[in-house]
Amino acid sequence: MINLKRITLFVLLILMLGTSACGESISSSITDVGTEPSLTTSTMQTLGTATPTTRPGYYSREQLIEDARQLATILEDTHPDPYIRGGGKIAFHRRLQQLVNAIPAEGMTKEEFVRLLRPFIAAVGDAHTVIWDAYRVNDSYPGGVPLRFDIVEESLYVSGVPDEDDVDLIGALLVSVEGVPLAELRERQERLQGTENQYQILQLLAVQSLWYGPYMQDLLPEWRDPHEVRVELRLPSGEIEELSFALPVVMTRLHEPESQIHLTPSSTSGFPYDFVDDERKTAYLRILQMSHYREAYELWALSGSQPTTEQARARIPSATEIFRELVVEMKEAQTETLIIDLRENQGGLSLMSDILLYYLYDREDFLAVKTYSPVAGGGEIRRISELLLNNCTNLSIEDYNEGRAVPLIVGDYNFDDDFTDDVDKVEQLFQQSDIPAFLERWLNRSSTFYAEFESGAYAGYYRPQSILVLVSPETFSSGFTMARHFYLAGATLVGTPSGQSSNCFGETIRWILGNTHLEGTVSGSYFNTFPNDPELGRYLPMHYPLTYEILASYGFDPNATYLYALAMLSGGGE
Repeated sequence: MINLKRITLFVLLILMLGTSACGESISSSITDVGTEPSLTTSTMQTLGTATPTTRPGYYSREQLIEDARQLATILEDTHPDPYIRGGGKIAFHRRLQQLVNAIPAEGMTKEEFVRLLRPFIAAVGDAHTVIWDAYRVNDSYPGGVPLRFDIVEESLYVSGVPDEDDVDLIGALLVSVEGVPLAELRERQERLQGTENQYQILQLLAVQSLWYGPYMQDLLPEWRDPHEVRVELRLPSGEIEELSFALPVVMTRLHEPESQIHLTPSSTSGFPYDFVDDERKTAYLRILQMSHYREAYELWALSGSQPTTEQARARIPSATEIFRELVVEMKEAQTETLIIDLRENQGGLSLMSDILLYYLYDREDFLAVKTYSPVAGGGEIRRISELLLNNCTNLSIEDYNEGRAVPLIVGDYNFDDDFTDDVDKVEQLFQQSDIPAFLERWLNRSSTFYAEFESGAYAGYYRPQSILVLVSPETFSSGFTMARHFYLAGATLVGTPSGQSSNCFGETIRWILGNTHLEGTVSGSYFNTFPNDPELGRYLPMHYPLTYEILASYGFDPNATYLYALAMLSGGGE
């Protein structure tokens, strides 16, 4: 058993998707950019203007049309390109017309309206542009297929069961639900929610659309009996078995294979570490989240999105301090391998990745990763929108225009951090300064880390011979950003590809509709990591993928990826 280093946690903030645009990069999970959202002008105009509803629980047709048009305006005015993945601008407005025409004269409930909005938003093709909490669900009575699925290769397998009598199903591959094969389920899922790649589609099926009844109704309109569901599985023996489950099933316990190793951290800081062996030749760093650490709160306080006092921030664990301790201990022990576990990391703020890179790599390599030099191009393009400026209270258009000969206006795009096919631009950055201005602006928002970065005392302090990064489809947003950074730096990826794409939209901005008060996020930036390789831009391949055969060899152990990594280190892997 690994006893991970104890670090006190005072508050745990778990965020679900995308980075706040007041922060940075595909990095973070959805960062709430204020206790109450600042609304666009169009939002303010709709509030209080709709015809009152007459049926309890219903919104009038006029109210819903207003909200639908408001949402379309938010997408068009804020998103970098809401048309490119959905057939163009005409196709976007065709779907909008179909949406408003589908609203009945008698109006709809909020849940009925959500069912209309989900495909409209999904057609943008962006996993960070979403509705929050679309349906009310009950975790004690999920109401969907009573099997917990996980992803292996490009399939779903049974990783856990609520009923102990069904443990023999663990390891079985999903063939169909209600007679609908997995291939079609994947196609349907893509039409219900914006996705990045095939791994995120499978992840959404596993944790949402096949698990919760309300979402499964969207996925399977032919499923008419909420008290029963039919499932077809391929057992590990190869035999096909058809099953029928009575619903709802009470979730009191999930039975899954007992792991050969326990990785539960003795600290809930979100990024504890320890050494695997007595000789301390292998270090293990488990980063569960990237939202609760001091440097993130310093950045959010500076932007005005999450004000905190200096005294409060001092009590929050510091990635700068913890990672410094890690590299010092590794150097003392001459550690040969560092395993970074990002399998459960859904995001937060990507600054943590920069901090870890700083300690492990020399400044030249660090800057090469941050300027996309390993892939000869790439970068970030941010759209300047009214919603962005309203949500980031300490950010103004003047901040973007400082030192600019031709000022940007609302609606413009900021290409300062884009290096796509522009080697000269990268070279000029390094000629002008040891630290490019765009990177300096980003790093100096955290006083704790910037003091260390400016001193350079521990820059590239120690890097083991091997760095292995454990990845799963759940690795998302800033968690994926860290995996991508280390991929560019030459680390070895092990596991199953992330549901996040390298070429994607991100930096989320919160929105709220004026009548139904539905909330969600819209992306404000585009990240073009691999401009000349669309396939690599869609998903990062694993150097050592976890295949079904390898997973089965570990008895479908929940930590099979970790065990596989250890086996490779000892020469027992493939």
